[in-house]
Amino acid sequence: HLLPGYIDISDSHGRNIVSKEWNSTIPSGKGLGLTELLGPDSSKFVKAMFIVGDNSNSINDELDDPMKALDSLEFLVVQDMFMTPLAQKANVVLPRIAFSEKFGTYTNIERRIQVLRPVINPNNTQARSEGWAISEIAREMGANGFDFKSPDEVMQEMSRLMPIYG
Repeated sequence: HLLPGYIDISDSHGRNIVSKEWNSTIPSGKGLGLTELLGPDSSKFVKAMFIVGDNSNSINDELDDPMKALDSLEFLVVQDMFMTPLAQKANVVLPRIAFSEKFGTYTNIERRIQVLRPVINPNNTQARSEGWAISEIAREMGANGFDFKSPDEVMQEMSRLMPIYG
């Protein structure tokens, strides 16, 4: 129900700004929430999922058994640093680098931007950041706008779309 920068999906002005930046039409209707994605009827809506470094058993007390919902998927990709129970369910597991190996930023729950600078070299030369993986998958699926060359370019787009980053 929210676009980048906490813009409500029903806000036509906000959708127009995002549409121009992404050169695509933004739907005005609310998408699926967590309970629809991982609830008992999820197989009606979701056929495949890409999950980055999260154990779905601990994400929401309102869900009976999110791991069971994942069993109904036709295809599951998990990107993580370890072979967690979730990764063991995946059709494809992509190696993920640790925060101490990344360059970029993240925003904490207080909306403070934290800078990440690598302090160690990645041990696994095949491991990549989740941003890289998402961009590669999007490009392979024919999506436009995922040709970022650096985390700086991602931050520039975020600054254009979200006043809190400007």
